[in-house]
Amino acid sequence: MRKYKLPIRAILFALIIIASGGFALLQFLYLDPAPVLPWGRKTHLSAGPDATKILFIGNSFTYTNDVPSAFCWLLRSYRPQEQFCVESFTMPLLSLEDQLHRGEVEKLFAHRSWDYVILQEQSGAAFSQRSLKTSFEKFAALIKPTGAKTLAVMTWADRGLFANQCIISQLYRRLGRELNIGIVPAGDLFFVVQEQDPAVSLYQTDEHHPDAAGAYLYALAVFAQLFGDQKPPFQVNEQNLAQTGTVDQRHPPVSSAVANQLCRAVSGWAELQKSRPEFRDEAPNRNVDIAYDLSMRLHSPIAVEINRRRLDAIKRLFATTKGSAQEAFSLVRLAQSQLAVNTSSMKAESCANFENAADMYAELEGPKGKNVTAIKDYLRCIQSGTRGKVLLVN
Repeated sequence: MRKYKLPIRAILFALIIIASGGFALLQFLYLDPAPVLPWGRKTHLSAGPDATKILFIGNSFTYTNDVPSAFCWLLRSYRPQEQFCVESFTMPLLSLEDQLHRGEVEKLFAHRSWDYVILQEQSGAAFSQRSLKTSFEKFAALIKPTGAKTLAVMTWADRGLFANQCIISQLYRRLGRELNIGIVPAGDLFFVVQEQDPAVSLYQTDEHHPDAAGAYLYALAVFAQLFGDQKPPFQVNEQNLAQTGTVDQRHPPVSSAVANQLCRAVSGWAELQKSRPEFRDEAPNRNVDIAYDLSMRLHSPIAVEINRRRLDAIKRLFATTKGSAQEAFSLVRLAQSQLAVNTSSMKAESCANFENAADMYAELEGPKGKNVTAIKDYLRCIQSGTRGKVLLVN
């Protein structure tokens, strides 16, 4: 019997390790997370009972690069005489409705009254007005009796997807009107910055989640929405950095040059929105990009202007020798809007852009790729005097 002692002990030890590891994995994926994890309930700034109390609720868009802490840096730096309490509750992958079903959210309102609740919905929900509205209605039923003001964070599309962002933006603008809640235009601002200065990185390598500058832009958008009477500062300089006190508060999460660029984008947002249809107007079909709608429904030259701006920004964002899928897609959208204007000069330029897009797709997917075939079939329709529809696979 003695010879079996070591294996049995080893097996028991292994089972204990597996059980412990399994519990840790469950805790990591689903149960209340440990304090070292970036999500869960966190206190970012604490003050007395008279402090303005602000709560962030969201997912990885909010906890990646710690948006609430970047927001706290702004509070300490530019409203140092006021007291604030800032907390967040975030969970990976979950929608707002999922978070309500878990039960922890109600506890946030049971033990503290909030002045502002900032809600960030799952990015995919932004393409469904019904699910988007349902989530915010359920939260409104929870928040309204407390007297807190609700702000919804407009999420952003992946890097360079301007048409997708336009759809997201108009859905959030409708949501704000229908539920009478404030909208933080973070998504629009992501694309304003991409257009104005493509050299400023806002995304991590997945081109989806915010990097440090993206998180700071998100925080700036919230700051501007809460304190609309005071624009974010144009300049981050040594004087206002030194005034913030302790070592961990002296510097913003990005360089001063990037911080200033982002501040200028936020400060100029209201005026820019007035002059740009893609940031202001909405297509009758809520799931259609405004530029595409203007092209197909009204045959408007405005759509050509919008698509030219997008193409220029994408060329600078995705600078490659053979072009990118984003550039090819933008060329097709520009060509469609030019063709819809229905003048001979626009038709010639449209056909040239269709040809260039087909060449780009041929480089990306081969000469017999689906996108190449669809564009060439469409060009034959134009030349024969009939009209077809370009169906891009992407």
